[in-house]
Amino acid sequence: MARRTAFKFRRAALLPLLTIGFGACAPAATRSATECSVPASTLVDVRSVDATIRTEIRYATPNNFTGRRLPGYETARALLRPEAAAALGRVQARLRAEGLSLKVWDAYRPVRATLAMVD
Repeated sequence: MARRTAFKFRRAALLPLLTIGFGACAPAATRSATECSVPASTLVDVRSVDATIRTEIRYATPNNFTGRRLPGYETARALLRPEAAAALGRVQARLRAEGLSLKVWDAYRPVRATLAMVD
């Protein structure tokens, strides 16, 4: 009986915390799609970290499910946050020692490209 009461108490105490936590994750109603995009100045091309990493950015070509190049993909570059690019560079160094390589198919996707997928 005591265990059941303790469980009910924990569940009751947890409910407000979850509500507050999920409420903080809710998107702002007035935020536009362009406000959610990452500033390009904070991104790096993964090939600038390690030029041996292969890339095939299909959204920069008509060879994708939309049949056209998507807006925001003016060049076929895999843009990532510096920490992610550095991590891939470390993995590539290990793979290269074994005769293998990474291949990046997609990376940061501009909001306008995502919106064009559903239009």
